[in-house]
Amino acid sequence: MHGTFRIHGDAHQITIPVQVRMTDGKAAATAHFTIPYVKWGMKNPSTFVLRVSENVEIEAATGALP
Repeated sequence: MHGTFRIHGDAHQITIPVQVRMTDGKAAATAHFTIPYVKWGMKNPSTFVLRVSENVEIEAATGALP
């Protein structure tokens, strides 16, 4: 899937690989992608004690298959 990801007032082009499965006329989709929020101009909230990645991993799913 390709489109525009809008966050904090800025738009970023992104391509997200989506896996779609069909069973008995029902669809389920899953996707995993990375948001490089620091590269996109947002502040890294790390502190002296707390360290976080400069990217956020997103996992999304919709639909339900048995």
